[in-house]
Amino acid sequence: MSVGGGANGSGASTDARARTEAARRVRPGRRFSVLPVPASVEILELDVPVGALTAFRALPRGRAGESVRGTALLVPGFTGSKEDFLPLLPLLAEHGFDAWAFSQRGQGDSAAPVGEEHYTLDAFSGDVIHVASLIAELTGRQHAHLVGHSFGGTVARAAAISGATPEINRNVSEPSSMAKLTGSPSSTASRKATSMTPSAVPLPR
Repeated sequence: MSVGGGANGSGASTDARARTEAARRVRPGRRFSVLPVPASVEILELDVPVGALTAFRALPRGRAGESVRGTALLVPGFTGSKEDFLPLLPLLAEHGFDAWAFSQRGQGDSAAPVGEEHYTLDAFSGDVIHVASLIAELTGRQHAHLVGHSFGGTVARAAAISGATPEINRNVSEPSSMAKLTGSPSSTASRKATSMTPSAVPLPR
């Protein structure tokens, strides 16, 4: 990456600094549950304002020469955690996505602030925005496909329409719509489920 003089060099230097700073806020984590974690899935901790939110990442494994299809950020339901998405992450990676899932505040081994005032929809959706922004800084990709399960879908939708950042103006989906991303429904039920087309939600600029 060129960091020479001029407008382009200045922009490249700024991007490099942003990625370096983001990398400091993404560190290796530890396995939380007894569920096996595939070798292709990284265990991470993400440093965001609420504290450390634990995450999984599966890097894309497309064919040589193929570009990354995008970032997929998966948000678990109210009683769930990132572990809910362990079967999906390698599948998304095989189809060319940089796939992430994180445990929301109060879930699993993520930060759990004391007091119900810390568990509002604005607080949850703010975490999604911080996580998506951190991933964007780390990868240089300024958009993400948000996928939420149950309450996680409500949180993802709130984040997407909040207008807090234009970097996540992509699709908001439910897991039953995952075949829309991978293009490979695995059963009659999943084919029917794909009728729930993901909603493209452009954020105000």
